[in-house]
Amino acid sequence: IDTGTPTLPTTVVLTVQPGTGYTGAGSDIVTIANGDTPTIDITASQPTMYERYANNPSGYGDFITYFLPRRGRTTAENDVTVNISSPNAVAGTDYQPVGTIVMAAGVTTNSFQILPIRNPAVTGNKTLTVTVASVSGGGAVGNATANTSTIVDSDYPPASQILNDPLTDGSPAETNKWTITYGTGDLVNHATDYEVDFGYAPVSTPPGGGSAVLHMTCNKNSGPGANAGAPGGVNVYYTNQALSGNYAVRFSMNLVEGQASLNTWEHEGALFGINHAGTQSNWWYAGGTDTAGTYGSDGVWFYAGDQYGGTLQGEYEEFVGAGATGWTREAALVAPNLTSLFKANPGPFTSLDDTFHQTGGVAAEASPNLGYDASTWTDVEIKQINNVVTMSMNHTPMFTYTNTSTYTSGYLMLGYSDPYGDVETSDSSVYYANLTVVQLVTPVITKIVSAGGNITITFTGGTGDAASSFTLQSSANVAGPYVDVASTITPVSGVTFQAVVPEAGSVQFYRIRRN
Repeated sequence: IDTGTPTLPTTVVLTVQPGTGYTGAGSDIVTIANGDTPTIDITASQPTMYERYANNPSGYGDFITYFLPRRGRTTAENDVTVNISSPNAVAGTDYQPVGTIVMAAGVTTNSFQILPIRNPAVTGNKTLTVTVASVSGGGAVGNATANTSTIVDSDYPPASQILNDPLTDGSPAETNKWTITYGTGDLVNHATDYEVDFGYAPVSTPPGGGSAVLHMTCNKNSGPGANAGAPGGVNVYYTNQALSGNYAVRFSMNLVEGQASLNTWEHEGALFGINHAGTQSNWWYAGGTDTAGTYGSDGVWFYAGDQYGGTLQGEYEEFVGAGATGWTREAALVAPNLTSLFKANPGPFTSLDDTFHQTGGVAAEASPNLGYDASTWTDVEIKQINNVVTMSMNHTPMFTYTNTSTYTSGYLMLGYSDPYGDVETSDSSVYYANLTVVQLVTPVITKIVSAGGNITITFTGGTGDAASSFTLQSSANVAGPYVDVASTITPVSGVTFQAVVPEAGSVQFYRIRRN
């Protein structure tokens, strides 16, 4: 029956049912092709892509995929052109231009990708809205759903730097800046089952091209017990520099999932935190608090795992120390919710399950022993502003914790942990590079003027800040919620800046957000 509405081909299954005196004679499938004027819809599969992954050495960079379903008649070829609109992203500067997409005869769905271009300037995130502009060959534009996506800026705005350590030095002058602790559930058989290597040859070149990095791993020795191993974790504390106030710790991380064979699995991960005393062995045990081994926890710290399927609760964890009694888990994330941030197949991440299938959402890569180049490094930031601690990966907030604990200052920590106690292969490890710490001064609004149809907000920042360090936010209510608003922010003199925004015509409350 001709409905007059373009649709996808309809499948009908015709079955002869059994009846009196005979049995069923099976079934067959009939496809009803739609004969109406074809229309092309559009939808996006991922909401974000990371700018820095444009130049992945392996060729597997980041992307956003757009799907083009064709409804109606498919007997002829259609050429589809798309229109990309954005307030700030520029084709050829921020993303690769997209040409004409061909819908061949008989094809009901096609797709294309938008790829980022590495822009070293601090430009902020760029939003793209992609629509079907025209359809040639007797077709028409259809519907557009979920077709707005974001290019995430991979550069940090300027700030006053208080620590810069590329982690390339393996000399005593470097290692003496750090304190190493190790905790294990089996002191007798695994008391020193860890590796900490400064000035280590990287598994792949980190951002910035460093020739050496910090390498860490643990739980590689066999021993007694059901798993022939023990849970545990190793920490290194930068005890050469205590941190307090508002600051951000930033570094590059490369987490490698060890070579797994059929019916085996790896589950270790990276540890990192702030506000530590430098004496505890921060690690988490999947079975609870392992009181039989070396245990102690302080500060605010995080875990990012390399488990192949990414379905366990512990893939991403946020902890607060609890002294000798263990730790408190504040929040957890599972990898299936992060497949847009850590893409696989054919994205830049290659975490594998035990049958060597890729899984998305895991910030880890398959071992070079399997032929992979492990070339994707993750950008990590732990930021503390007015006792609110935010951990971000690839400039995307993962956890935000209002710090009500006593751990408000201290040393930064990098580490590696095995929370399950399975003996892991030697290639399962983490690499760190490009460690920096910046001081973050809370912006203070000093004046607001309404004149000439504009609102001019004068505020102060910190030494080393630039206009790109801040974003203006507004709300119709003083309690919020506040949202970012487009404004012009310029330096005035010293640490003073001004933000100018058109007057909204109603009561508005403003605040300055540090990026």
